[in-house]
Amino acid sequence: MKRLQETEALVQADIEAALERENLDRDKQVVEADSTGGSSEELRNELEEVQKRADRFKSRLALEHAPEVKESQAKLLACYRNNPDRPLDCWEEVQHFKDAVSKLEKDFVKSLQ
Repeated sequence: MKRLQETEALVQADIEAALERENLDRDKQVVEADSTGGSSEELRNELEEVQKRADRFKSRLALEHAPEVKESQAKLLACYRNNPDRPLDCWEEVQHFKDAVSKLEKDFVKSLQ
């Protein structure tokens, strides 16, 4: 269970880092546009777009949109509960969970590009 929490924390940290990089890039573009005489309307549009992206990011953090991750997590937890003295018997479930999380991460990063 602790490993799952650590894995989830790492995934969230990676996602937050990717979003932060994107926000910094976006901020640089906004500053450059402002220094080249960008209008307040353009700035307002940029801010709205950043807000929409932040909202999408928050909604994607919820595992409701990732049924394969939830399902593999449930199977893994059930395996650990059924094999309290032999957690290594759950290696297949661990691998399926890791694969599902990895796929979710890749899909998320692609959606930001």
